Amino acid sequence: MGRRASRWRPEVAYHGVAHEHWKGAHVPRPPVVFISSTSDLAAEREALASMLPPAYAPYLYERDRAGSRSPEDRCREMIEQSDVFVRLLGERFGSLYSFDVGPRSIVEWEFDTARERDHLELMTFQKEPLTNIEPGQQAFLDRVTKFRTGVWCKRFHSTSQLVQDVSQSLLLWLVEYWAQRKEKRSRDRRRVRRVLLGLTLLSLGVLIPAAIGHFVAAPGSAWDAFTRTSLLVATIAVGCLIVLGLAFELGGTT
Repeated sequence: MGRRASRWRPEVAYHGVAHEHWKGAHVPRPPVVFISSTSDLAAEREALASMLPPAYAPYLYERDRAGSRSPEDRCREMIEQSDVFVRLLGERFGSLYSFDVGPRSIVEWEFDTARERDHLELMTFQKEPLTNIEPGQQAFLDRVTKFRTGVWCKRFHSTSQLVQDVSQSLLLWLVEYWAQRKEKRSRDRRRVRRVLLGLTLLSLGVLIPAAIGHFVAAPGSAWDAFTRTSLLVATIAVGCLIVLGLAFELGGTT
């Protein structure tokens, strides 16, 4: 991945500066994975963060540094910086957040906040069996797993199965993500080609009449001076466009 890839440290993501650390770098930064759950699944959450492949940068709030921001602002900031939101569902409802739309837990607020982001991938995993689920958590689970308005949910029985399922889902997401990125780059390249072609044709449209006018104009006349200048400018423009086109096709930045 190049020399700069060795500068990546997983703890950078825990401090919420993953995007800033890699801004301007020549290699992709590892995707940030926000892991959310109630305290009854803290052991599974910690195991998942520790056992994920190094290609990902997991974020756990308990690993974050102390700071002056409110927990709500900090969580919102990290959700906005994340690429994937992993939600673990268990039996507990969790700490109460508000009653604005009925009883809502903090982890439910995290889920709703993550779902407001269009390009954030949401992955939900439910632990089984749920023998003593709290009523508020059951209502949240029913809302999350609705066929029309919910999200696709996978179920796990053990920590090892959770790690395997999350890793597989992340891998499949990563393949889709890079395929979409490749397609977007292809569309961008086609768009740039069309722009360069249009500018080249426009410059040629100026260059050809200027060349004809230069040859038919009387030497030393005002028209001769004008066409000479136009010819020079158009020639330089066409040359620059050709150089830009060659650099673009050979993989240069645009």
